[in-house]
Amino acid sequence: MEFLRFFDEVVNRYPIRFELRYSHITDYTIRVWDDGTDEQIIWAQDRDLDYLLAKAQVMLKDWFCDNKGGY
Repeated sequence: MEFLRFFDEVVNRYPIRFELRYSHITDYTIRVWDDGTDEQIIWAQDRDLDYLLAKAQVMLKDWFCDNKGGY
Protein backbone atom coordinates (compact mmCIF):
# COMPACT_ATOMS: atom_id res chain seq x y z
CA MET A 1 0.00 0.00 0.00
CA GLU A 2 1.99 2.90 -1.36
CA PHE A 3 -0.38 5.50 0.11
CA LEU A 4 0.27 4.22 3.63
CA ARG A 5 4.05 4.34 3.12
CA PHE A 6 3.81 7.90 1.79
CA PHE A 7 1.51 8.95 4.65
CA ASP A 8 3.92 7.42 7.17
CA GLU A 9 6.78 9.49 5.68
CA VAL A 10 4.98 12.84 5.77
CA VAL A 11 3.03 12.49 9.02
CA ASN A 12 6.28 12.90 10.95
CA ARG A 13 6.81 16.35 9.38
CA TYR A 14 3.25 17.62 8.94
CA PRO A 15 0.33 17.25 11.36
CA ILE A 16 -2.20 15.36 9.20
CA ARG A 17 -4.60 12.50 9.82
CA PHE A 18 -6.75 10.30 7.60
CA GLU A 19 -9.86 8.19 7.79
CA LEU A 20 -10.76 5.29 5.51
CA ARG A 21 -14.35 3.99 5.51
CA TYR A 22 -16.43 1.45 3.67
CA SER A 23 -20.17 1.30 3.23
CA HIS A 24 -22.25 -0.70 0.78
CA ILE A 25 -23.97 2.58 -0.07
CA THR A 26 -20.93 4.82 -0.61
CA ASP A 27 -18.24 2.17 -1.30
CA TYR A 28 -14.82 3.27 0.00
CA THR A 29 -14.16 6.84 1.08
CA ILE A 30 -10.99 8.46 2.31
CA ARG A 31 -10.61 11.82 4.01
CA VAL A 32 -7.43 13.58 5.05
CA TRP A 33 -7.28 16.56 7.42
CA ASP A 34 -4.65 19.13 8.26
CA ASP A 35 -4.45 18.64 12.03
CA GLY A 36 -3.06 22.13 12.52
CA THR A 37 -6.20 23.80 11.13
CA ASP A 38 -8.63 20.85 11.23
CA GLU A 39 -9.29 21.62 7.55
CA GLN A 40 -10.32 18.69 5.36
CA ILE A 41 -7.79 18.64 2.53
CA ILE A 42 -8.69 15.41 0.71
CA TRP A 43 -11.99 13.62 0.13
CA ALA A 44 -12.32 10.86 -2.43
CA GLN A 45 -14.65 7.94 -3.07
CA ASP A 46 -14.48 4.83 -5.24
CA ARG A 47 -15.54 1.20 -5.21
CA ASP A 48 -11.98 0.06 -6.03
CA LEU A 49 -9.79 0.41 -2.92
CA ASP A 50 -6.46 0.22 -4.79
CA TYR A 51 -7.56 2.94 -7.20
CA LEU A 52 -8.86 5.10 -4.35
CA LEU A 53 -5.59 4.90 -2.41
CA ALA A 54 -3.56 5.73 -5.53
CA LYS A 55 -5.86 8.67 -6.28
CA ALA A 56 -5.63 9.89 -2.67
CA GLN A 57 -1.84 9.72 -2.79
CA VAL A 58 -1.73 11.90 -5.91
CA MET A 59 -4.24 14.34 -4.42
CA LEU A 60 -2.23 14.56 -1.20
CA LYS A 61 1.06 15.10 -3.05
CA ASP A 62 -0.58 17.84 -5.11
CA TRP A 63 -1.90 19.47 -1.93
CA PHE A 64 1.57 19.44 -0.35
CA CYS A 65 3.11 20.97 -3.47
CA ASP A 66 0.45 23.67 -3.68
CA ASN A 67 0.26 24.50 0.03
CA LYS A 68 3.48 23.45 1.73
CA GLY A 69 6.07 23.89 -1.00
CA GLY A 70 6.53 20.15 -1.47
CA TYR A 71 6.62 17.01 0.54
